[in-house]
Amino acid sequence: MAAHRKPRQRLSTGSAARTAATLAFAGAATAAVLPGAAHADPAPTA
Repeated sequence: MAAHRKPRQRLSTGSAARTAATLAFAGAATAAVLPGAAHADPAPTA
């Protein structure tokens, strides 16, 4: 069971990273399509 749990955690971590990357990409695409969104929601890094 433990051997199965480890790969599952790795897959979950990879999935979470993929989701985060997808959300970031979607956010960037939305900001690119809607320039007004960037003004409405200023980024802390900028």
